[in-house]
Amino acid sequence: LSIALCCSLGSAQSVQAEMTQIASNEDISLLSALSQQNLVQALVKRNAQIIYTQMQMGISAQQVNFEKGVFESEFYTTVRNDSTHTLNTATESLSRYSTNVFDEKNASIESGLKTIASTGAEVKVGYQVGNRTNNIIPMRTPTQDTERSGSVVVTLKQPLLRGWGNQSINSKIEQAKLDQEVSFFQYKQQLLRTVSDGLTAYWQLYRAKEIVSIRTQALDNARKTANDVQARLSAGRSSSKDILEAKATVASREAELQTAFQLYTDSEAKVRTLLNIQSHAVKEMPIALQDLPVQAILSLPKDFNQYYEEILKEWPSYLISKNKALIESQNIIAAEDEKKSRLDMNLGYTTHGLTYNDDYFKQSWSTDYPSWYVSLDYSVPLNGNERATAKENIAKDRKKQNEIPKWIPLFLDT
Repeated sequence: LSIALCCSLGSAQSVQAEMTQIASNEDISLLSALSQQNLVQALVKRNAQIIYTQMQMGISAQQVNFEKGVFESEFYTTVRNDSTHTLNTATESLSRYSTNVFDEKNASIESGLKTIASTGAEVKVGYQVGNRTNNIIPMRTPTQDTERSGSVVVTLKQPLLRGWGNQSINSKIEQAKLDQEVSFFQYKQQLLRTVSDGLTAYWQLYRAKEIVSIRTQALDNARKTANDVQARLSAGRSSSKDILEAKATVASREAELQTAFQLYTDSEAKVRTLLNIQSHAVKEMPIALQDLPVQAILSLPKDFNQYYEEILKEWPSYLISKNKALIESQNIIAAEDEKKSRLDMNLGYTTHGLTYNDDYFKQSWSTDYPSWYVSLDYSVPLNGNERATAKENIAKDRKKQNEIPKWIPLFLDT
């Protein structure tokens, strides 16, 4: 066992080392020639926040399937076994052939389908089979001690007020769809933000590198000037004040160069962090930038209102707020449905087939001996349904939070 454990650990370490080497090679290839395109591609592939929002889109898609699953039909089976051993009352004794004790065993099984209709009705259709054995059956049919029954059972529960038309269920499905769109817009928002941060860091690094070059040249010039002043001082053509000023200039340039180096180090570290570079061997490797700035004049749009409308169609933050407002509208619909009183109509219909042999299945489909019922259930909260009212008020406030202010179109018109 120890040998096998050592082998497995060695194999795992070997795989880990191989994966680390592959990652290091990718990092070296990326940093040795980093362009804007390579940077953006690496950010999309490596950035943890982008990966998280991508996973969130998948979760939101599954949430839609989850809410739709309410309408999925179900197959059900119920198995039951009863045993009764009781004393008969005087009335029961007369109807049970003057027996003092009633013994019965009853086994039944019911199978069928359950579903929810578009009207909100809960429908159940099933078939029930039962075997009943007791001490009364032989008194009526001396040659038999078991009754066999079969029944077709149909039940329906139809909401007439709250729950009519599946408003709450449909509202949840619509909310899940809107939330799926929100997840996509959040992914787009994170993608734009990360790419923007990456490109900003790229050009900040370029700027820091150029500043280091400028500061290095300035320091070289200051040192040359100081050497010239020192030579003139030795020749008697300059004063000690001039050499002090030259040395102060050199010290100032050295400080500026150190500041530039620190800015370059910070900018480089920011790029490495954005790229999520983990390899220690690559952390000290300098980043070679490939792209140069493009100098071009940015042309302003001729029609600002049209430009504004185009921006709104693509602006993730606006689209997220818009969809969140629509989600709260669905919450308001659901809350208004919950505020209604509950009035449900219950219907039931059952056929009966009873034999002392195996012919019960055929008789169970006969409508000669049916039983049925109709009932109404009504309930109403005594305080006006405070919970649903609070839910509606919360949804209205959240909708206002996510709605675009009314003054923006007016501002654009002016």
